[in-house]
Amino acid sequence: MKTRVLVVGYGTIGKRVADAVRAQWDMELVGVCTPRPNHNVLALLRRVSDKIPLVAYDRESEEAFKRAGISTSGLLSELLSSGEVDVVVDASPAGSGAENKRKFYSLASVKVVFQGGEEPEVAELTFSPFFNYSAARGKRYVRVPSCNTTGILRVLNALLRVSSVEEVFVTIVRRAHDLADRKGARLNTLALDGGVPSHHARDVKLVLPVSITTVAVVAPTTLSHFHVARVRFSGSVSREEILDSLSSSPRVVVAGEPFQTSANVAEFYRELRPRGDMYEVAVLESSISVEGGCATLAYIVHQESIVVPENIDAVRALASAAAAWESIRETDRSLGVTSGRLSLSAAREAPRLELRALA
Repeated sequence: MKTRVLVVGYGTIGKRVADAVRAQWDMELVGVCTPRPNHNVLALLRRVSDKIPLVAYDRESEEAFKRAGISTSGLLSELLSSGEVDVVVDASPAGSGAENKRKFYSLASVKVVFQGGEEPEVAELTFSPFFNYSAARGKRYVRVPSCNTTGILRVLNALLRVSSVEEVFVTIVRRAHDLADRKGARLNTLALDGGVPSHHARDVKLVLPVSITTVAVVAPTTLSHFHVARVRFSGSVSREEILDSLSSSPRVVVAGEPFQTSANVAEFYRELRPRGDMYEVAVLESSISVEGGCATLAYIVHQESIVVPENIDAVRALASAAAAWESIRETDRSLGVTSGRLSLSAAREAPRLELRALA
């Protein structure tokens, strides 16, 4: 039996998760819910050939859709009480998930995946398929951490395969805002995002007990986040060990020649995937440096899409019997997520890079 999934919030993350759910053989997208008609709703109506039920958030929302000449298939509260939803992926704006939990989810027999914009207390578990997939069994509410935290956890998953880690310091140069976000627009300025450490260190520790400090700087760019990590291991490691582990870990690619900047990487994925989505963490090969027991590396995190695979894994962890490795493998297969090396030399050795578009 397929897991019936409802996506609440159809913005940057919600529309990508909805597409990803539709690509899974063991999931059914039973609807998307959004408070008001907007450009994303218009794109959904024009782009998707088979009808996806559009659910109104409340009565006011239903009236707004009616005025726009768009029919909806009922209210969120009605669908949740019908017993036709197994898991909700709440991708509503930051802070709205907690309110939705109070108003809707707590009153219905559904499980919920929240996003990193919510405080950790909204869920019983901050989730990573690489570290605590099995711990999500039996839970009702889990939270997928932010894009930056997800990127850090993936890199640490790879590095921990080399040796145990004693201390981590990550500088996060984060994009100022998403393309559609006008409120957060910044020009010609750099600013600390929160205090020191930033919230990313706290969220990493919720998943993985490691000594970590993170500093986040907001930069005037929309392409992606850029991290520089300094990792101290318990013993000596080599650059070759780091390279091999990174290039063989799920959802991580090592970008060599000709990739030097976030723009290079973004342009590459724009040629290969709808919306230019990069589900992978892209580690710049030229940045990897090892001195004794310390490694330094820089990597790129696409804020709009990196958490999509983790959301799909979270749905499986809550509602299916699949093991972690089974879910990671199936999610990556269905979305065309890659690992390995991206370089001109790698292209000569393996000229066909399988990056599939979503249906």
